[in-house]
Amino acid sequence: MKKSMKTLALSAAMLAMGATANAAVIDLNIYGASAEFLFWNAAAPGFLTSVRGCSATSQTTSADGKHEITQGTGCDGGANTINLRYSAKASYDGIYAVGNKYDPTVVAPATQQCPGLPGQRKMVNGAGNNGTSCQEVHLGASDVSGEAFTQSSEGQVYGMRNGGYVTRYFSGVPTTGLTSYQPVVVPFGFFANNAIKVEKCVGGAADGALCTAATAAADCGTGSVCTQKTIDNITREMAVQIFSGNILSWKDFGASYSVAGDPTNSVYACLRHAGSGTHATFDKAVFAGIANPISGFENTSSSPYAYFNDGGSDEIKCVNGNIGSGTGSAIGAIGYADADQSVGVSGSSQNVVAIKYNGLAGRRSAIRNGAYDFFSNQWLYENPTKTPSTSAQHTLITQLVNFASDPTHIPASKANFWAAASEMTYNKADDSAYPAYVGATTPMIP
Repeated sequence: MKKSMKTLALSAAMLAMGATANAAVIDLNIYGASAEFLFWNAAAPGFLTSVRGCSATSQTTSADGKHEITQGTGCDGGANTINLRYSAKASYDGIYAVGNKYDPTVVAPATQQCPGLPGQRKMVNGAGNNGTSCQEVHLGASDVSGEAFTQSSEGQVYGMRNGGYVTRYFSGVPTTGLTSYQPVVVPFGFFANNAIKVEKCVGGAADGALCTAATAAADCGTGSVCTQKTIDNITREMAVQIFSGNILSWKDFGASYSVAGDPTNSVYACLRHAGSGTHATFDKAVFAGIANPISGFENTSSSPYAYFNDGGSDEIKCVNGNIGSGTGSAIGAIGYADADQSVGVSGSSQNVVAIKYNGLAGRRSAIRNGAYDFFSNQWLYENPTKTPSTSAQHTLITQLVNFASDPTHIPASKANFWAAASEMTYNKADDSAYPAYVGATTPMIP
């Protein structure tokens, strides 16, 4: 029998009511490493669209740029809404948060992010609402394993911009009972203030050699011109000398180096605080086997200056010379961060340039093919006993890890830098190991 239009309309309405009644809002909250903030927020829309079938996605970022939410609507056949949040602080606290713990170096309970809620941290409220509130952390993100945190630092929270004096000493962050995943790899690199200059021979047989205007003929020879340029490279030896506090002036690397606008040519070392996965990677990859210890104490009174910074964006602000009102500028600054940091953009960090390390940029093809060793395998920690814990969240985590493990799913904005672990021809057995040949399970070209 043919159904009437009235019957069809009623059936459609009942189906819609049923779909609404069964609709769910699923939250997946990731917290920790500042290096991973840029990656996971870039990957989130593609993941929600291709894996969960969301019909639309939107993103909301907090005013300070450290918290973001990607919301997918019409997911799972149209029934569900998925909120994927990421908040950046530092790697160590991502592990503490997912383990339902507080940072033990913060002894005053009232000064914790979410007093009385050790498994929660500040995150964006929701789509279209860029305020923050305490949310349960489901995944702790870290640039290194918890055992790799063996560094210390003392200084202002935000380096040149103050923020209160903190002391951080680590002998490992506990990960007992947590499940870990390592789907992706990130290269780190060095960033310098563009006031730092170096004179080099350009052209001819001496191309790239250090020179000065006074000794150009002898330094460069025929067919080469001694030219002053913004610094574009740092070697491992230079990095160790700078960040261990061994040099006072850029001139200590020779007369070819100078700082435009600073007759003292002072060095300002911008470091991350202990507990940062970037800092731990710097320790394990650059300082590995070196007797010189990384500078552990802030020094603001005389060269060599050293400033510690709480997050990746704070580090770049330090390199940019943001020393604070009334106290001058640190234009001889140099620091390190994840290699995909956006710099040199008008209105952003226009005084900062990304520079090469040992003559190479921290690019995806260089790390996977054994040419560049300043990288780390990223860690995601899940707590199987986390309360509240739902199978829906665990399924999301598993899907997200599988998605990121495929080299073809690296977001376009990160594809020149980040790599899937499966494409690494050379990789590290652990955070302290030197890269060795492992053979890529999903080879990529080049």
